[in-house]
Amino acid sequence: VDLGPGSRRSLEVRSRVLVHADAPPFLEMIVRDVTERQELQKKLVQSERLASMGQLSAFVAHEINTPLTSISLLTASIARKVKDEEVLAKLEKISDQRRLAAAIIADLLTFSKHREVKAVETDLREVVDRAIEQVEAYRSPGVALERATEDGPVRVRVDPLQIQEVRDQKNHRPLVQDH
Repeated sequence: VDLGPGSRRSLEVRSRVLVHADAPPFLEMIVRDVTERQELQKKLVQSERLASMGQLSAFVAHEINTPLTSISLLTASIARKVKDEEVLAKLEKISDQRRLAAAIIADLLTFSKHREVKAVETDLREVVDRAIEQVEAYRSPGVALERATEDGPVRVRVDPLQIQEVRDQKNHRPLVQDH
């Protein structure tokens, strides 16, 4: 079998010495190529791991979506009874954050199903503006936040859901596909 340069195979070797009274002793070896079997075992383990992740993701999604639904219903109920524009604006921000959390949960579920990056043309200035808007409510008095971006659009292909998430760099999937 020509393996070619850099190819590796896994072999299982069994041997024994055979001794016969009327012949010199000799070594009998049975060599079996088990590369495919090992690859199939690796795939099976990976498949089982993904299935477990899927079950865990579904459980987490259910447990988090339940309070998110309550938040949605409560904010909608309050919004129907309140006329104060400032309160209504804050309720809308709560709804926006609830929708973002729901999208993250949906992404968690699709991540366990090998979700592909769905990149779309995006102006990064809009992403920065949304991020600033989300943190504005948490800014302490006296703390200035300055936005310094290009005058023209800064276009890249990104997955909009992923670009909004803050991810641990070790588990990070590529967000920007090309510049």
